[in-house]
Amino acid sequence: MESHETSSKQIQRHGKARKERFLDFLRAAPSKDLWLQRFGVTVTAPHAFLRRVATVGYVPAAYARFFPLRAPAAFVRGVDWRALRARCKAWARRPTNAALLVWLAFVAAGVAFVFLLMTGALDSAVPDAARRRRWTEVANQVLNALFTVMCVYQHPRLCHHLALLLRWWRDDAAAAELRAVYCKNAAGTRRERLHVAVVLLLLHATCFAQYAYCALFWAFSSDTRPDWAVNFCMAFGLAAPVAAALYM
Repeated sequence: MESHETSSKQIQRHGKARKERFLDFLRAAPSKDLWLQRFGVTVTAPHAFLRRVATVGYVPAAYARFFPLRAPAAFVRGVDWRALRARCKAWARRPTNAALLVWLAFVAAGVAFVFLLMTGALDSAVPDAARRRRWTEVANQVLNALFTVMCVYQHPRLCHHLALLLRWWRDDAAAAELRAVYCKNAAGTRRERLHVAVVLLLLHATCFAQYAYCALFWAFSSDTRPDWAVNFCMAFGLAAPVAAALYM
């Protein structure tokens, strides 16, 4: 009987000791240096660690029983500015890319000029309100022409893609071309033809909204132009391509 009581007390003490060790383990703060050494990273000064390229590899075989899961490789890489400049120069040497850069520069200058006029930053340079309205109209007309030129340039390509969409089931090459343009990572999705059709519809609507916006600016003067129509065409022309980009 006494031996049975003694063994039960020993079991209780052993269980209590295990519980205390487990609680001490949970309360203990992990050592960052220990973890770095476990994964094969030499602990050095912070700045030296940031300067070098450190690779955290897989767990060695000696620690496989302690770390059954493999850690992903992590890299600290520097930017090769020379290679980046070379790639940018090669990209800008293409005629279409150079024209796009010029177009973006004119658009940025026009938007900045209109913003300065609307916020009153140029009131000292152009004190006359009538002249400010005239300059605002000129800048808006220039921006309108720039966006219309871009739509006229892109719309034939969209019409070609619409023709390819109509030949979706009969021509695998047409379907592959549309997937590469309008599907993420050129991967097919469920109901991918409907997916491409929605994106094309939104992009066509963007072009037609810009044409209507251009017609309002060319058919009416700044005093007789209906503001609601201008605001609607502008809002729709901005929302449609954003929705198409998000849907893609």
